[in-house]
Amino acid sequence: MKNFQLYKFKRNHNQFKWMTLVTILILNGFGCGEQNSPKGAEQSETEAAYNKYENGKKDGLWREYENNNRLISEGYFKNGKANGLMKWYHEKGHLAGEGLMKDGLRDGIWKVYGIEDGKLVAEVIFKDDKEIGIKSSYHTNGQLKQENTWKEYQLIAKKCWDENGTEIECIED
Repeated sequence: MKNFQLYKFKRNHNQFKWMTLVTILILNGFGCGEQNSPKGAEQSETEAAYNKYENGKKDGLWREYENNNRLISEGYFKNGKANGLMKWYHEKGHLAGEGLMKDGLRDGIWKVYGIEDGKLVAEVIFKDDKEIGIKSSYHTNGQLKQENTWKEYQLIAKKCWDENGTEIECIED
C-alpha cells in the first residue's frame, strides 16, 4: 500500500509539474509572438508542406514537429504574427492546450488539458493579452475546482469547490 501511495504521489506530482509548465507556456502565449524567418533554418519535408514565409515572416498554417515527426504545435500566422486558433500537444499526442490569437496577442478563450487523460484542466478568457472575465480550473474528475473573476485586469472574486462540488474556502497558492 505504501508503494502505491508513493507511486500515486510521484505520478500526480509529475503531472502537476508538467501541467504547470504547459499552463505557463500557453498562458504566456509561447511561440505566438512575431515570428520571422531564421537565417539558414532548415525545415523537414513535413514542415515544408505547411510552413511558408511571405516577405521573411510566417504566413498561413504552421505546424511544428519534434525530430521524431511528432506534432508539438500548430496555428495560423499572418505577417509573422499568430492569428486564429493555436494548438499545442502533449508527448502522448493528445491536445495540451488551445487558444485564439489576434495580431500576436491572446484574445478569446484559452483551454489547458491534462497530460494523462486529456481532460479539461483550466480555461481562461483573454482580451488584448490580458485575463478578463472568469478563469476556471477543474479537478481530475471534471468537477469545477476554482473560479477567479477578473474585471479591468484586476482579480475581484475567487470561489473554490472540493472534488464533490461542495463550495469550500480557497487556499492561497
